Parts: sequence; structure tokens; C-alpha cells
Amino acid sequence: MTMDHQLLINGIEVVERDRSLRRSYTHPSRKLMDQFKFKGGSDIRSISGKRATFQQDPKLTWVYRGEVRERRVRSFQMVVWDD
Repeated sequence: MTMDHQLLINGIEVVERDRSLRRSYTHPSRKLMDQFKFKGGSDIRSISGKRATFQQDPKLTWVYRGEVRERRVRSFQMVVWDD
């Protein structure tokens, strides 16, 4: 079951990014996935100005111990950027 994108963004100012925009985030903890990769996504900003990207995508791609892994799932991922 997928989440309703319109319900997720209702009342929030969102910038929808084209899937040609590729971004990644590497997490310092080995307890989590090494790297999150986004193809496009939805950008939002908090009141404090922090930017976050979320994406619901049927294909999840990540890097684990230097190996690119991919599986088909209905995933939701979100990252708050350090910029």
C-alpha cells in the first residue's frame, strides 16, 4: 500500500524535484544503511530553515560495504540535510 502523496504534502510548501536530479546522503552510523540515494524527491523546509527531502519510490537503492544494492519495495525515505 502506498502513502497518498497529496495527504503527505497538504498544507506544506513543497518543491518537487525532477528525477534527473540525483542526490545522496551518507549516514555516519553503520547501524543504518550506509547511503540513501534520491532520484528527484520532494523538498520541504522547516521554520528554522532546515531542508529535508522525502521520496516514496517502488525501488530502493543503497550502498552497503561498498556494494550497490537494490530491491523493489514500496519505500519511504527522508533525509534532513546539513546545508
